Amino acid sequence: MKRRTVLKHMGAGLGYAMAAPAAFSILQSCQGKDPFEGWAPTFLSDDEGRGVARMVDMILPKTDTPSATELGIHQFIDTFWTEVSEEEDQAFTRMIMGHFKEALFAETGVESFADVKDEALESFMGKHLAKLDEATEKAHKDMYKAYSKAKYQQKMAKVLGQEPGPDPSMDAEVSRYLFATSIRDLATWGFKNHPTIAKEVLAYDPIPGGYIACGDVDELTGGKAWSL
Repeated sequence: MKRRTVLKHMGAGLGYAMAAPAAFSILQSCQGKDPFEGWAPTFLSDDEGRGVARMVDMILPKTDTPSATELGIHQFIDTFWTEVSEEEDQAFTRMIMGHFKEALFAETGVESFADVKDEALESFMGKHLAKLDEATEKAHKDMYKAYSKAKYQQKMAKVLGQEPGPDPSMDAEVSRYLFATSIRDLATWGFKNHPTIAKEVLAYDPIPGGYIACGDVDELTGGKAWSL
């Protein structure tokens, strides 16, 4: 997977901007640390943490900029899920990650991320980040909407003191795509907002001047996207 392709198809995200202040403090705390020395994941298991680290480096490998793990993006994702995600969102992440792991391990004939070869992991990730055809994408969205509606109705039933009924289930295939997408979106969001990238790679101006609506991007920022 090429970084440009990943960024080109990056989705709208999961509303991370609402949690920006807390998330940015996490990015600051990850800056300059050894990617793995002394790292003990809090939301993920040790094996899952190393698996996520490998995935984010496949999405954002080292080129003329640091790799994702060199910037601590794997630690950022784990901490984000621990400290920023609500309990309901954590449960959802665990569920879709479970479907992702189950299919990956079944396909590769192993029982842990540590035993999955790089080529197999990259292929599996690439398959679940590929652009879907229109009909499949609509079907995935409809299934996710149905699941979300059922969870909301269950939550409201509890609030009203009614029988909430059984937990709704999420289609395993949709879950796999959602998990791969969440890794991609969190990784790219954290990468773009990491102090090193924001200040040294992207155009950075915390106190901008006047608004220039139709200015040439090459003249204004040297062709760089704004970090803020």
